Amino acid sequence: MKRSDLMKFLKEVLRVCGESIIMEMVWLNKTSSDSVTKEEDYQLVIKSSIELSDQECLNQIIEKNGLKMKKQGDLWVFS
Repeated sequence: MKRSDLMKFLKEVLRVCGESIIMEMVWLNKTSSDSVTKEEDYQLVIKSSIELSDQECLNQIIEKNGLKMKKQGDLWVFS
C-alpha cells in the first residue's frame, strides 16, 4: 500500500479511536525493494494491547479504507 495512504489511515485512527487505543510503537515496514515508486509497498505496524472495544472502532476505519489487518502477537499489521 502507498505510504501516504497508510499515514492518512493512521491519522484517522488517532482522530477517531485515539483516546481509547494506547500505541506503544508505530512504524512503516517496506515490503518490497523493487517497487516502482518510493511510495508503494508499505505496511503499517502498530504494537499495542488492543481491547475488544478498540477493535470495533478500528474495524470501521479498516473497512472504510479497504485495508487488511492481521494480528501477530501484540503487533497489528495493516496493508
